[in-house]
Amino acid sequence: MTQDAANPQKDYLEIVSQRLEANECKDSYGKPIGGLSPSELAALFDFTAQIVGKGAAPIRCALELAADTRKYVVLYAALLDLIRADADRSGRQILFLSSDSNSDARAQLEFRAMWPVTLGTKIQFGTWGDIQPKPENGFKLADLRKSWIIGDLDPQKPVLSPETRIAGVARVLSDGACPALLLHQKGAKPIVSFPPRFSDKPAGSGGCFIATAACGSPLAEEVELLRGFRDVVLAPKAAGRALVAFYERCSPPLARWIAFRPRVRGVVRGLLIRPLARLVGRARP
Repeated sequence: MTQDAANPQKDYLEIVSQRLEANECKDSYGKPIGGLSPSELAALFDFTAQIVGKGAAPIRCALELAADTRKYVVLYAALLDLIRADADRSGRQILFLSSDSNSDARAQLEFRAMWPVTLGTKIQFGTWGDIQPKPENGFKLADLRKSWIIGDLDPQKPVLSPETRIAGVARVLSDGACPALLLHQKGAKPIVSFPPRFSDKPAGSGGCFIATAACGSPLAEEVELLRGFRDVVLAPKAAGRALVAFYERCSPPLARWIAFRPRVRGVVRGLLIRPLARLVGRARP
């Protein structure tokens, strides 16, 4: 990596781009890797500038790359060293999540398509379902603040239900304290609409546990209506804050019970959450 004090990440990416354009690199299947377009190079530069700048806010970005770029190779060659260093500074682990077993990502890491990557941080590979409550973790939500998420938005060989995939991505998008890089390949249909919308709120401010469990996502329209009612109507008043605090203490166990019973989720959403969301939507100032 070039050690230009002014723009080390720019010089680094220029080296990456030159090697890709020269077709010196092949992926783990032996296919040549295409070069980066100017827009792709600009997006990568913006992302690396955030990491090098080391601002107080978590780094959160979604990148779209061309199919022939082989996004995993670009990630490992151009970005993983920087992500690893940032994770080491913050004491986070790196989670690489996808819709399947992440065999492509794992293969590219082991192949080290461009040059050896120094891995000081352990990288765990898994699926979007691994950050959801389940019996083996006592139906608890993983604390994403302890992780640096790299997520694949393209369900190449999905082994998870659409609801599970979307719910996992939604957790990352709605957790404002979770650093994340989400990857998408042009021409593929992403798990969620692209570019995805990240929350700018700190973790733990989401609330609406029962509504989220019933709807399957903290980004559902009903959940956003109820959250807006809470923030705009209830939060400014002492009585409203007390009611919200009581709800947030008592609702998580019920939400966990609802989340893993599809029929119950449907009933609660249809008979309670949707009518309530319509009501508060009309009542909002």
